Amino acid sequence: MCRRRSARTGRRRRHDVGAPEELELAAAVRRRTKIQQQMLRRAIGLASYRLKQIREARYSTLSSNPVPDFEGVVVVV
Repeated sequence: MCRRRSARTGRRRRHDVGAPEELELAAAVRRRTKIQQQMLRRAIGLASYRLKQIREARYSTLSSNPVPDFEGVVVVV
């Protein structure tokens, strides 16, 4: 294993040493997990934004309908 500093973060990174197929698979897994993290982050952000809207609507004195509608809020864990 050869150590190298990552250009972006400056953190030390280990170079993978292995068969090309393994490297390709590892890269694919890293890409996939990165995309999944982004999707999850986006979903969490959207859900928290919707909940904030609902909370504001509930506590608003001008709101004629104080009961929050949970339509469109889907939290998948």
